[in-house]
Amino acid sequence: MKMKPKKIHEENSIFIVDDKQENIMALKAVLAPLRLNIIPALSGEEALRQLLHHEVVMILMDVAMPIMNGFETAALIRERQSLKNIPIVFITGIAFGQEEYLKGYSLGAVDYIYKPIIPGVLIAKVRVFINLFRMKKAVELQAKKISLANERLKGEIAKRK
Repeated sequence: MKMKPKKIHEENSIFIVDDKQENIMALKAVLAPLRLNIIPALSGEEALRQLLHHEVVMILMDVAMPIMNGFETAALIRERQSLKNIPIVFITGIAFGQEEYLKGYSLGAVDYIYKPIIPGVLIAKVRVFINLFRMKKAVELQAKKISLANERLKGEIAKRK
């Protein structure tokens, strides 16, 4: 029987997907003050493989990549139930028309960041997604605690009857 690989979870992990190593390094430098665990991927294919092993807060993804562009990669990410809710922020230097923007949003983009990147804007957006992820995890933990308490109460009620 084949075991599923266990996902590595870290609430400060983000993916950066870009076919240019220098762009990944520049984004890492800008995000350094946030002390994130940045997982780089140099292609859409590599990102898809890595996502099987990592739970991430968000994905920063270049739109214009060879072989599989950011839109195609996002569409494949959204096909997996376990990855459907990861926020994707597209990074682009291309001025899009309305159709391209809508296409990106329909594929799960939550935002776009335009090149040249303004460091303060990037940091602010990443902080928002980290905070949302932490709040989501806190709510999930609270729901588990409530569920366990309900089960104990049901057991107590059954004993008393």
